[in-house]
Amino acid sequence: MASGSPIIAEVALRRLGRLGELLALSPGDIVAKAKKDVAGFQDLLEDVVSRLESEHSARSSKRLSNCQFSKALTHALEILSGR
Repeated sequence: MASGSPIIAEVALRRLGRLGELLALSPGDIVAKAKKDVAGFQDLLEDVVSRLESEHSARSSKRLSNCQFSKALTHALEILSGR
């Protein structure tokens, strides 16, 4: 990681790990899927966030708001892809 906070990177990677659990995908598979179809992957993320919010899980909806989740995931994908 060339720049940025290690703490923010760690949080982003934990969120990426949680997404992997929800989708049954490894971090590498997530990166590959995102690179292959960015728009489709964004739709998938929005579906996951909507699903979590609809479950009325206070923890999930607070920690994984759409904006937070997208920012954290974007950061994690950058780290994993070596940018």
